[in-house]
Amino acid sequence: MANDSAYRAACRCRDIQREHWAEVTAVREKKAACHRACEASAEYAEAERLRRLAEGKAKEVDGRRMMKKGETEALMAALAAAEAQLADMVLASEEADAACEDLARLREAEAEAEALYERIGLNDAKEVAAKERSTVGYRSHKSGMSFEETTEWYVRERLLPELEAARGSEPATAADSPYRVLTNVAGGRHSIGIAKAEFDAVLVEVLPDAPPDASPQDKASRKVANLKAAKGGKGASKVDAGEPSPSSPPRVLVNAVAVIEAKSNPNDLGKSFMGFQQSLGFLTGEEGCYDPADWKTKRFRTGRFADVAVSEHLEDGVIYCFTPESFASFKREPCAVPVGSMPQVVAQEVEAAQAAQAAQAAQA
Repeated sequence: MANDSAYRAACRCRDIQREHWAEVTAVREKKAACHRACEASAEYAEAERLRRLAEGKAKEVDGRRMMKKGETEALMAALAAAEAQLADMVLASEEADAACEDLARLREAEAEAEALYERIGLNDAKEVAAKERSTVGYRSHKSGMSFEETTEWYVRERLLPELEAARGSEPATAADSPYRVLTNVAGGRHSIGIAKAEFDAVLVEVLPDAPPDASPQDKASRKVANLKAAKGGKGASKVDAGEPSPSSPPRVLVNAVAVIEAKSNPNDLGKSFMGFQQSLGFLTGEEGCYDPADWKTKRFRTGRFADVAVSEHLEDGVIYCFTPESFASFKREPCAVPVGSMPQVVAQEVEAAQAAQAAQAAQA
């Protein structure tokens, strides 16, 4: 990741803001205060209403101007009337803007912030970061599953050797290893059926014990997949279509060793981390960090992973069976925030930061 140009560009934006933390914080707080004043202002509300009316009328005029067929005198008269109304609306909107002192202060604060960002080089850095992100997105779009494939390669080439070394023995071939890398473990028909998460990769250890019996729902779904695979239809990529007749894929019991979530944009890490903690809460049964009502599916009718004896993931012609004990070794981070309390925690952190800045200013 450190060698990725998009990551370096994002880090540059972060570093610039850190170097000028006091100035950046000051202009942002000033803008925020002006926004709050505008939201409480009746004059600002009226100016916004007139602006929206003018924008709507401008769209109407553009639409009328694009009408090439059936241009009659009536249509031309309607266009002229709409243009006249637009001119009046724009004038009224400009007058309302000029009369709103809160809006003037907001624009002054925005101009001050832009001048600061230009002076410290933040605007240029953000422009470079945006270009790098768009380039990464274009490459990902053109190469299809390249990002997911890169993630899987990293797990196989970097994490697996470390695990094998920790075991004290290296397998002669990948088939001899007890570890497997499963991809896109989520709520699809061929996966474990979770509602609000999709894991890029799950590193599992195949256990020698026999897995529990599948549920009737799993058996029925598997039968349909096998029939389609035997006919060469959809599902053939998941189940070996080379079998001369429909046959059930082998089932193995697994223990989850690691769950891998990869992001191409470092700015997504914070939000994804909190969602990831809720996913772990669901898998480990820690209801304090997730709401079971939000995780109910046809499989998990109670919204609890522990209430289903076995959950199956079909990949490369093998059914990997997860039980409630498969994720028993997973623990949430102690700093993770319980579900529903994020706004309060953010507010507390903001207040603490402001208090620290005020203390530093007083000492200076």
